[in-house]
Amino acid sequence: MKQRLMRPTAALFPLVGLIAALLSQGMRYFVIIVFILYYLIQLVSLCATDSFRNAAACEPGMRKVDRRFGGALPFMVIAVAAMLLFAWSFHSMSMDTNAIYTFDHVEYIQEQLFRATLATAFISIEHLFEERMFALGRRIDGVILSCICNGMLLAGALIDAEANAAGDIFTAAAGIGMTISLVTAYAIEPPHGFSLKPRNVPFFPRACVQTLLYPATACAAILLLSNGDGAQLDATLPAVLFGLIPWRLSRTTARRTHDESRPLNLLLITFAAVPAITAIWLPAVRPFALTATLALICSAAVFCAPSARLYAGIGFVIAAILPLSFPYCLNVIPALAAILINIKQAFLRKV
Repeated sequence: MKQRLMRPTAALFPLVGLIAALLSQGMRYFVIIVFILYYLIQLVSLCATDSFRNAAACEPGMRKVDRRFGGALPFMVIAVAAMLLFAWSFHSMSMDTNAIYTFDHVEYIQEQLFRATLATAFISIEHLFEERMFALGRRIDGVILSCICNGMLLAGALIDAEANAAGDIFTAAAGIGMTISLVTAYAIEPPHGFSLKPRNVPFFPRACVQTLLYPATACAAILLLSNGDGAQLDATLPAVLFGLIPWRLSRTTARRTHDESRPLNLLLITFAAVPAITAIWLPAVRPFALTATLALICSAAVFCAPSARLYAGIGFVIAAILPLSFPYCLNVIPALAAILINIKQAFLRKV
């Protein structure tokens, strides 16, 4: 697999969310809202970021890439404005309700939602400008920008968790990260061209699958498995963020070839098999094994080349997480088998 096909920094955003969700219950709810709103913005904007990424990959020149970027901006701005308008409307409605019934928790929920929406808007815009850096060939600058912005989000989450003020510093950190992204994006690489024409719309169907397949599937699975049990749902929500890590690491503009897919196959299998093995001794890890398996299946369907070894590995991982009748400790056997059969040629590089 060519190195440019995988961006290690793509794992930072869900990793920060996972860490924040494990810090405190207040941060957990706030971060979950942020991620739900993030993918809602992606849907409303016709997956502006990934549509631009797919479209830019077809363009040979910087001028045309920047025109594609200009075509993505209106959709992102409209989606962000729609979410902020919704949050502000809920704010006004909550204030009226609070004035009449003096329900303090209503105002608290309203404040949480508004901060989460604001943070999500900042993050979505920052990701779009970060994508521009990669599309224009400024890979190192894009990596540095991603590390800085996600580092600030993590610092904000840590401060919020310590101060018991979920979302305040996190939202400020997201705003600073967006500002840094906007300033550096044009300072490092000035615009080469600009157009607001919706040039990226034809790339939306594929981008929609590449962006939303796992989050939608995982959320549906978690809701079904929880059976309305709020405590169980609360315990399994961080697992969805864990599955986002391999899902985002898998992203490419097109399906990989067989040679390119082998390292990713092993990575995805390992992400699912290791929690399945760990769950033998720590049952609380079981939801993480389930969501990692969902990410494996979704990534294999969208980003990986068809392979007998990959599909056999998926079968073994599914067997490892099933509550079978034989002693559960034996589930380690299919989990290890899934890893072993996908190691072959995984680390070979084409000359």
